[in-house]
Amino acid sequence: MEEGRDNRQKADGQRTASGSAESASEMILPGVPGNELANRARVEESERTMQINPRELFDSIEEFILVLGSEGRILHANRTVLERLGYTAEELLEQKCVVVHPPQEREEAAALMREAMAGKSSFCAIPLMAKDGRVIPVKTKITRGRWSNQQVLVAISR
Repeated sequence: MEEGRDNRQKADGQRTASGSAESASEMILPGVPGNELANRARVEESERTMQINPRELFDSIEEFILVLGSEGRILHANRTVLERLGYTAEELLEQKCVVVHPPQEREEAAALMREAMAGKSSFCAIPLMAKDGRVIPVKTKITRGRWSNQQVLVAISR
């Protein structure tokens, strides 16, 4: 359909630019009683559906993501962590994050975590270790954030 014709049809309330039908009751008519309330309701509904669930977002990312609470305890591990390291969520949640590092590296990992909690460090090159003992070399960026109304660290490893 030609652009000019499409715009005329939209002005007449017949079709939108995408070609979908639009009824007169769905049109925005400023100053018409009740229509502004309906429009506000549509905007609010649109905003609700546009909000991103952080857990869903984290689970869609291929990097290893851990959300760490006080004392470096794991509050959330994304799907990549669980699948590639071979743990269940129950095995990791509330554990200290050092459990995903090789035993000989855990003391250093704990020291780096304390530095990150104090805002002194934001990078870690200690490898991850899968449940079956496989070592996975990674570089980890650590950033501060909020999760369920508490201060957390988010560790993203690739």
